[in-house]
Amino acid sequence: MIESEKTDIARLHQAYKNGVLTPVDVLDEVFARIDALNDDYNAFVFQDHETSYAMARASHKRWEKGAPLSPLDGIPVTVKDNIDVKGWPTLKASKAFLPAMPREKDNAYVSRLRDAGAVFVGKTALCELGHKGVTDSLLHGITRNPHNRNKTCGGSSGGAAVAAHFGLGLLHLGNDGGGSIRIPASFCGVWGIKPTYGEVKHHQDNGLIQLTGYGSLARSYDDLKTGFEILSGRSMETSKRPLRVAYAKTFNGFDVQPDVARAVDDAVMGLKEKGHHITPIEFNLDGFLDCIMTLWNVDILDTVKTIGHDKLPLMDPSIQKWVEWGQKEDVMSFADALKKRHQLVQAMELMIRDFDVLVMPTMPLTAFDAGRDAPPPEEAMNLGTWWTPFTAPFNLSGWPAMSAPIGNDSRGLPIGLQITALGGNDEMLFHLAKDI
Repeated sequence: MIESEKTDIARLHQAYKNGVLTPVDVLDEVFARIDALNDDYNAFVFQDHETSYAMARASHKRWEKGAPLSPLDGIPVTVKDNIDVKGWPTLKASKAFLPAMPREKDNAYVSRLRDAGAVFVGKTALCELGHKGVTDSLLHGITRNPHNRNKTCGGSSGGAAVAAHFGLGLLHLGNDGGGSIRIPASFCGVWGIKPTYGEVKHHQDNGLIQLTGYGSLARSYDDLKTGFEILSGRSMETSKRPLRVAYAKTFNGFDVQPDVARAVDDAVMGLKEKGHHITPIEFNLDGFLDCIMTLWNVDILDTVKTIGHDKLPLMDPSIQKWVEWGQKEDVMSFADALKKRHQLVQAMELMIRDFDVLVMPTMPLTAFDAGRDAPPPEEAMNLGTWWTPFTAPFNLSGWPAMSAPIGNDSRGLPIGLQITALGGNDEMLFHLAKDI
């Protein structure tokens, strides 16, 4: 049943209530599908059937008593493997954390799902330390796009996006420090949200720069909304009132793949037809790239220092390059970047202060070949190695940002529409997204 695109949290909830299905039945099907698909797509890097079935059986008993803990009771969920689950290892796709040791407690983010009665299916793949926008690692290999396994699924929450597409669970925990939820959501054609920074408490080390938001991915709008409400502890009530929508076709003049531009235009026209007020804007931030690169350089250097520089030879060559860049930064360059961040966020706030939401492409292009860290020059247009320019501004600002699937390009590869709003206005994203 969970294989069907019509299966969602609400339908499983009703099936459990009516006794048509049990959480154990559903877990059986999820594990069977993982067994059939994971060798080809590499979405999962850890499973613990004993623990998962114990959770499913406990949920079944609650349903038999008519006492489910929440709408997520018995719902299969996954956790990205840089988020702690009690009793399970957290390797972050890095040989530096071998041998694998079980964690002593849940991330607070995970605790919310445990308290809601969700069934943990396993841990999903990421790139090493979540440092890039594709999902591959020396430890686990390449995670592949569910629409074309020769293409990248994006990253770093790539395993979560692949699992969401195939229905290997209905809610998938991830995190996002530069696009790590939204990039794979766009490339895999699923929904993903990075909440307002701090909206979802997690109590896990968030790095020196505080760019990373903890969010989730799902196959449907309704599942994403239900999961967000449980994780954040507040209702995402939506109304029928039209929203004031700022529409940016690009950012800082970067080229956009023609198929992507057309799909985004069509989606925005559809929002206009549903009564929303659309205003085209120019979205430019001078000095953004230098600012974000300095912050990332320092952040990765600090992360590796915490792990231990003696582990660096075990790590991805691209991490080693980031460390080199980080070592070239000094106190003044870091201070300048922090000051610039504040100025850029102020500029962004002025830009959309008269609007409810901002929409734009999630990505300027669709998925490229798996096994690459960036698209080849013939696909990258004027992007160069900077092929993810549209997501990171909202990590800098801490604003909520969502990627919504809006169709495919001429090769059948998915395209995403990014929706964002001022910090604390997460409900506006859901308000607009329901009309996509």
